[in-house]
Amino acid sequence: MIEKVCIIVFFLIYGLSTAQTCPTILTPLNGETNVSVNTLITWTPTDGAAGYYLLVGTTPGGRDIIDRLDVGNSTEYQILTEYPPNTVISVKITIRFLDDRPDQTCPFEIFTTGNSDTGEEECTILINAVDNLEVCDTDADGHEIYNFDLDDLKFQLVGSQTGLEVTYYDINGDSLDLTDPIELLVDEEFIIRARVTNQTNCFIESAFSLT
Repeated sequence: MIEKVCIIVFFLIYGLSTAQTCPTILTPLNGETNVSVNTLITWTPTDGAAGYYLLVGTTPGGRDIIDRLDVGNSTEYQILTEYPPNTVISVKITIRFLDDRPDQTCPFEIFTTGNSDTGEEECTILINAVDNLEVCDTDADGHEIYNFDLDDLKFQLVGSQTGLEVTYYDINGDSLDLTDPIELLVDEEFIIRARVTNQTNCFIESAFSLT
């Protein structure tokens, strides 16, 4: 008998203290796509904050673009060059407090850039966000296997758009073959980067997780 794998939409729920102190990133919006490569990052102020550190990277929670930059008590940051085009960008903020509370690192949010602003033709691909997925360990053996319906996944990403190729990569940018099942341990999170490419090799990426 084939056991039914329970798939539910996975929402990250943070503790009350985090919700009370972490700022809201106003621009770009979490999950926004086709964002300008020189976008301004802005966020709401936090009561009691002495200042903020900004971490920006090309992997979830990464810092390979901006590594814990002290922006003082400003609630915005303008990059001096450009973010990588057609790339999923992670933004994370750490708060410094005026009192004796330790620094608080807030959950990361992501956006996806469009083409470079240096004269390249604009990429007109539209990519939809895919909900994070959770695989239920129904037999309590500490791991579970998930098989993707690639036709359904592609439709979620690009809808009825034609002439597009969808490829998948792990958090490090290594190619994934999702025709093979993915085996997860309990509490393991697996980040998948989906890349949609058109016939002129213009591409846009989005990311989702399997836990």
